[in-house]
Amino acid sequence: GVANTMAIAVQTGAPSGGRSATFGSAQANISAGNDERFSISRRTDYQLWQLENEVIEASSRDVGAIMRVLQNKGDAALLNLSRNLAAMFYGNGGGSRGQISAITAGGVVTLTNPSDIVFFERDMMLQAADWDGTGAAGAIRAGTDTIAAIDRSAGTFTLTGAAIPGGWTAGPPGDFLFQQGDISSVVTGLEGWLPVVAPVAGDAFFGLDRSVDPTRLAGSRFNGIGLPIEEALKRISTLIVRNGGRPDTVYLNPIDYERLELSLEGRARFETMTSQVGGKRSASIGFDSMIITTTAGKANVFADVNCPQGTGYMLQMDTWKFHHLKGCPHMITQGAGSGGGRMVNDSDRVEFRAVYRGNMACTAPGYNGVVQL
Repeated sequence: GVANTMAIAVQTGAPSGGRSATFGSAQANISAGNDERFSISRRTDYQLWQLENEVIEASSRDVGAIMRVLQNKGDAALLNLSRNLAAMFYGNGGGSRGQISAITAGGVVTLTNPSDIVFFERDMMLQAADWDGTGAAGAIRAGTDTIAAIDRSAGTFTLTGAAIPGGWTAGPPGDFLFQQGDISSVVTGLEGWLPVVAPVAGDAFFGLDRSVDPTRLAGSRFNGIGLPIEEALKRISTLIVRNGGRPDTVYLNPIDYERLELSLEGRARFETMTSQVGGKRSASIGFDSMIITTTAGKANVFADVNCPQGTGYMLQMDTWKFHHLKGCPHMITQGAGSGGGRMVNDSDRVEFRAVYRGNMACTAPGYNGVVQL
């Protein structure tokens, strides 16, 4: 079979051996250097959706109508798949979407961190476990349940029925919640690559024990809780620059982004970024970023709902890449008809399938950092 791993060499600096003001000493101490490599494994994420044959037949006389139906359904499904990938870009690879703080008898689940409600949707089938899906395996609780309703302002959702799966436990903090099938099986994002706690002996991140050089192999980290947010960002930028990085981009939760803007008291500067999309018929999409100064120069600050509240990531973007097969996402057309769909057994429906297969990789974790805010 085809290997599903890829070796990523890590920039940890030049070999220290083989240098001396004395030729004999330099020659005597030549070393091969540290040839660290991450062995990145691919992760697969599927999105399936179905369309009733009756809808297709009812639109058969109007090619435009059927195309609109297919496009609307497909766009919504692909948006959901892309939305999940965006969320996982900030995760640790375990797949957890939040933790249970409390469960009422009516099946209302309160999250430990209310801002995690952005990772939950109606009709999402959930399962629970007593660990976050990384490291040594814990216990996966018995039972699953579906989200029937969501109160996003309160950071709560209601389970289908009012029956609480018997194995689930509340906190705070309690069990971790996952969309069914995600435990330990998703893309590893920033929380995994840049942990807020430095790796210790025995760490095995994509085949490497990062404890031998936790800054160069797992990024800089700074606890800025209690400090003005702009000072905390300045401090983490100094640590990154000290280790050879030149950070240019910062991601914050919208709540922390607002804190930063307010703390600058009218001194905030903004810049419109443009991106070309659409291939031959490309168009420019503009979006604003806040500009801050770091020890290495200016950096663009972006608000992202997927970034956890209270945590900021300062990155050197040319060290990051999402490696994937074919398009991200792309349609699974093997065995499908000319329109990309396939008949569903025992159902008067047509099914469509999309997927992405890949993972995030960083060639120089030490040029990036995480800050607690």
